[in-house]
Amino acid sequence: MPEAVEDRQRLSAIAHATSLMWGPISQDTADGLLARLGSLGISESSRVLDLGCGPAELLRRVCEATGASGIGVDSSPFAIEEARRRLATSPVRDRVELRIGDATVLTPDGTNDLVICIGPGWTTGGWVPMTRWTSAFVRPGGLLLLGEAAWRGVPREDSLATLEMTSDEHILGADVGRSVSEAGAKVAWSHRSSLDEWGAYADAYRSAMRHFVLDHPDDPITPAVRSRSEAGWVHYELLHELLDFVIVLAQRASRA
Repeated sequence: MPEAVEDRQRLSAIAHATSLMWGPISQDTADGLLARLGSLGISESSRVLDLGCGPAELLRRVCEATGASGIGVDSSPFAIEEARRRLATSPVRDRVELRIGDATVLTPDGTNDLVICIGPGWTTGGWVPMTRWTSAFVRPGGLLLLGEAAWRGVPREDSLATLEMTSDEHILGADVGRSVSEAGAKVAWSHRSSLDEWGAYADAYRSAMRHFVLDHPDDPITPAVRSRSEAGWVHYELLHELLDFVIVLAQRASRA
């Protein structure tokens, strides 16, 4: 594994040390989502696949709430280690398999009842390609649970220049539903993370990094952690002023 990738993965794990979801998703949002999955037929006989599962918090909760069985795949050994720690005391530990691997090279089998792809940590190409790609892993009529960033509004050129980004890297949050439909899935529910969710996530993220810096002054990764939590935090705050995090629950068409 290239050192830069391993460092990036470890830095993410450090920053998320006190975060359950590894994203701006509150407990209330997660609970509402789980209730909807049950009402849409996810049950003891269902198979769930989580692509880029991170700590597999949503996958574990889905299986605990519905009785389903699942597989979580993530390229980060740090994320999978955390997922295994959380799963160890769960009543569904024998029904959830965790794998370290590159989800982007998996061969779609079109047999799962639910496929999760929430902020996977790699470039999916946008909402349309992500929806089409994940749809190939789910049976006709099955469910997709997708999460990715979208612009809250049209970003200003000076903000983009500061972030070294271009406007076409994301679509507008208001256009997400249309893009998912264009890719052949019917939206059943969607959620745009609130400012409170963003705030709680950011506070935990930065606090975890600051504590790591204090507790591990001699760790080789500490300078990078310090940089992200101090000088780099201005970019982080600007990014979250501009971006929504959108979660969509959609149903794949029953026929191709």
